[in-house]
Amino acid sequence: MPGILAQQIDLSLGAAPSLDEYRDAVGATVVARSVNYGTGFEIALKIRELSGLVTEAYSPADLMHGPIAAVAPGWPVVVVAPTGPARPSVEDLVLPLRERGARILAVSDVAAVLRRAHTRLPLVPRVPEWLSPLTAAIPGQVTALRLAQQRGLDLDHPSGLAKVTLTR
Repeated sequence: MPGILAQQIDLSLGAAPSLDEYRDAVGATVVARSVNYGTGFEIALKIRELSGLVTEAYSPADLMHGPIAAVAPGWPVVVVAPTGPARPSVEDLVLPLRERGARILAVSDVAAVLRRAHTRLPLVPRVPEWLSPLTAAIPGQVTALRLAQQRGLDLDHPSGLAKVTLTR
């Protein structure tokens, strides 16, 4: 995995789009399922804490149950759809989201998924699904980084972020 992760970092940094068209976005949605459900939350959290965009993660079923109503034309939706049994249920949302005018950012190693996306965030191919959260988080983290840079935010001192949170 260390070699694959190095490849993914190089791919994500090298292939990362400018994301200029998302400069004025106020929020985003992330959709993921199965072993990548947590990846969806990681991507949403990184985008939110670095760029300030209100970003939430959902499973496909949860999104379709009601929150899809908030997806308006131009709304960014990150779909996490690497190769594996969970991919079809995430991929099946691309068409309904595009019909609503969403801008799809696809995190995938599947050419058909990437072709239907507005913004392609490619994954290193042939990573088993059970290991894909390790690689799939990286394009989302790079996206968060680029969005924060666009907004002129200080990446070394994100607003309100504390390294240690005390609880009682």
